[in-house]
Amino acid sequence: MSNNLLVHNVVSWKLEEYLEAVQHDELYQAVQPLLEVRRSASLKQEATMNETKEERVRQKFYFAGGSCWYMFVMTTAQVIASLQVAVAVVKDITLLFQGCQGESSPDAINRFMATFYHEAALCWMPVSRYVSTALASKAEASTLKRMISDYGIQNPTVRG
Repeated sequence: MSNNLLVHNVVSWKLEEYLEAVQHDELYQAVQPLLEVRRSASLKQEATMNETKEERVRQKFYFAGGSCWYMFVMTTAQVIASLQVAVAVVKDITLLFQGCQGESSPDAINRFMATFYHEAALCWMPVSRYVSTALASKAEASTLKRMISDYGIQNPTVRG
């Protein structure tokens, strides 16, 4: 066994990386059906194929966030359904953010957590704004206030 082992952290995708990836026509053609445009019913507009690559990626990013699996393998409806199930089984978001739920716990609900570098520090947070919003709406106001106090407003998760 070698003592020359190094830790390699695999971080989640950023919006800029998705935007760069879809500039490759072969990839974009393969994933375009999964980047459907969601329109508000109140607008009474039909989605057109004229939406730009960037608009499609930005719209899906709200739901998929840093998960390239959600972005490029699943439809938006499938992503939402998967995330709703994950949010529904969260018992305590404080435990989730402390790492007591997720990949290392028996609850294994890590599908909506992502790893990012923020100000040179490796941190993990909800995979997308959709997940952040869903978790926040499920939590008690006192829990959210305590998390802001504990983690600080500088944490990108807390800032949304």
